[in-house]
Amino acid sequence: MIATTDILKAEQTLLAYILNDRAVYLEHNKELHENLFSDESHHRSIFRAYKQQMDEGGKTDVFTIASKVGMSAEVLSQLVASCEWFADVEALIDSLHQHYIRQSVNRLASFIIASKNSDGDELLTILEDGLKEIRSGGTVSFLTLLDTVKDVFRQIDLNASGNKLTGIPYGLKWLDNFTGGMHGGDLVVIAGRTSQGKTSMALSCAYTAAMTGHNVGIWSLEMTDIQITARLMSFASDVPAKDILYNKLDMRDIDALNSRIGDIITKGIFLPQGVTAKVSEIMNTIRLLKLHQGLSLAIVDYLQLTTTGEKISREQDMAKAARQFKNLAKELNIPIILISQLHRTSEKDQRPALHHLRDSGQIEEAADVILLVYRPEVYGIEMIDFHGTEYSTGGLAMIDLVKGRNVGVLDGLAHFNRDTTHFTEHSEKEVIQTPIF
Repeated sequence: MIATTDILKAEQTLLAYILNDRAVYLEHNKELHENLFSDESHHRSIFRAYKQQMDEGGKTDVFTIASKVGMSAEVLSQLVASCEWFADVEALIDSLHQHYIRQSVNRLASFIIASKNSDGDELLTILEDGLKEIRSGGTVSFLTLLDTVKDVFRQIDLNASGNKLTGIPYGLKWLDNFTGGMHGGDLVVIAGRTSQGKTSMALSCAYTAAMTGHNVGIWSLEMTDIQITARLMSFASDVPAKDILYNKLDMRDIDALNSRIGDIITKGIFLPQGVTAKVSEIMNTIRLLKLHQGLSLAIVDYLQLTTTGEKISREQDMAKAARQFKNLAKELNIPIILISQLHRTSEKDQRPALHHLRDSGQIEEAADVILLVYRPEVYGIEMIDFHGTEYSTGGLAMIDLVKGRNVGVLDGLAHFNRDTTHFTEHSEKEVIQTPIF
């Protein structure tokens, strides 16, 4: 560990290394940021100019960098010449990084102490944002329209090719074509009444995502790991989940499991252990799974069983939880599915609507996509009129997209297998409403 008094010398040595050899910068660029260098000297300005030249493919010789920071080439050359050429580059970076953390934490602590009379929630937000900034190196990156226009034209090319799926598929073609799938940063709420299949819909999304090569994590506060696994095995084999768990299987079912189970057990489906109801702990395990396993999709079952742990009303608690999960989706650039209940008072209105979403309010605001699941056969209804066409309700589910940020709303049909609880494409042509923006 380099003493604090030697920090400026360490900065100078590291700058000399990268100025002398681009390979040093290229090898360690992910660990380097301008806040490793002090503001009192020219070191931070020198590094900033060097990084900008590297990013733009420009020259990084002493004369060019000196002109960028307004110093003579002779002074900068002396800095390079006076460094300790036998220093361990990795040790230098680590020492500067540790110094940066100590200095930043001290500043954050001083600021919080000075703000001690502020609201408790505000202090927590300051602390969380401050720690996040420290971890990121205290730098904020920006995109220009030049960057984002490229992404838009890439989407235009995909549309022209007929491939509308740009995210993780839901598993229903009409829904994937309309939305492009689930995208990084999306908070997707799947809601329904008891026995309508909201959890099964989410697990069907998990199954489809995993089978198309995406890593999925399932945080369930209602189902056990064995129950979830049996459901997914049932999806793969068509053997009823309840038979897998509770009945003696015949040879045909055993053969189906043995022949198809390989399709699912090798996929990236993760079931975190020791899941608690506290939102912060769920979020931390999502972050860990993203870090260590490259998580693509997180599913939380279900929202009303979680808590922020704060002494606030239930509605405020759920609203805050939804906002936190939305922020996490943006932070990790993954879609997060939240399963949600509907108000019990909505039972008299058989087909659910957006205002039935339990503790809705800000949950609705936080969500990018809201899907409502409705199975009319549960209410003894045998036939339904769906946009002028009569359908038998046996094995039929209505999936209403009641909120779709940037895409609009629509409704469509899906097939629900009562034995496996798997949602799949409906056998007949889906009828879809005209999108409403």
